Amino acid sequence: MKQNRVKKRLNSCDKFTFSIEFQLEVLRFLVQGKEALLYVPKIKPGYFTLIEHSIVVEALVKFVKKYQRIPSEVLMVEQVKTLLEGRDYVDLVTKDDIPNIHSLISELYNKPLKDVDIILENIHKFIAYIELKALNEGMDFSDYNSYETYQAKLTKILQSSKPQKKDEPLLMVSGTAMRQLMRKVDPDVVPTPFWQLNRLGNGDGYPKNSLFVLIDRPKRRKTFALINVARGYLAMKKNVLYIDTENGKNQLMDRMIQSTLNKTKREIKWSKGTCVNINDSGMSLLWSVYLQPLQIVIPL
Repeated sequence: MKQNRVKKRLNSCDKFTFSIEFQLEVLRFLVQGKEALLYVPKIKPGYFTLIEHSIVVEALVKFVKKYQRIPSEVLMVEQVKTLLEGRDYVDLVTKDDIPNIHSLISELYNKPLKDVDIILENIHKFIAYIELKALNEGMDFSDYNSYETYQAKLTKILQSSKPQKKDEPLLMVSGTAMRQLMRKVDPDVVPTPFWQLNRLGNGDGYPKNSLFVLIDRPKRRKTFALINVARGYLAMKKNVLYIDTENGKNQLMDRMIQSTLNKTKREIKWSKGTCVNINDSGMSLLWSVYLQPLQIVIPL
């Protein structure tokens, strides 16, 4: 009975819709790709059509889970051998199948990996596809009350279909390779709109959640500086949250217009054909509760 369950799992009906040749390239990526460690935990044996492909994935997943690295060709052969000697797998393949599995492993390790970007793109798509397929099959769309739960699960699936940063302890030596890989896949540095500021940082930008404090005497164009920062992030197609406890929204919009047109308030007010409402009376809600003047620009 247990063997039947294992066989059913290895031969799951949730298959990649791509050809067996493409599935072979996915396997090759999992043993040769620089980012393979991030994807092995997301791949399941049942994603593949051929039983030998599924067995190799099963062995790979077990090895990575135990040792946190991709096995060499020799270790992969040993891992498959150990797997097939177990009582759950002994009847799944015959002795004639074992040379074919060894030949498959040799090809995976020795034939060069190509088109990594295309493989990565499709791995992302089908990890999400398989999970969404299972979610939709178990969803009762006539029950409106379950829509919120469905939305939460859907968001989680889409987020987990790509590599995500994990809250793991930082190890000075053993964690170096994984940190370097994560910097490449999901960079922690966020560039500012100004290359001069980026050059002052350690990686053409600054780490996420960085906080900058701008201090100067009154009327030294601090607001203009922050308005320009906000405009720069908007030009980078980012959403911006601007919090100001000193100026009103009309004043801020006037400053935004001045920054955009590169003109002073007087020039805008008296320019021919220009109609701008200069209203300095509006005060922000936070100012009305006696907070000290504060301006914050947050790119989202």
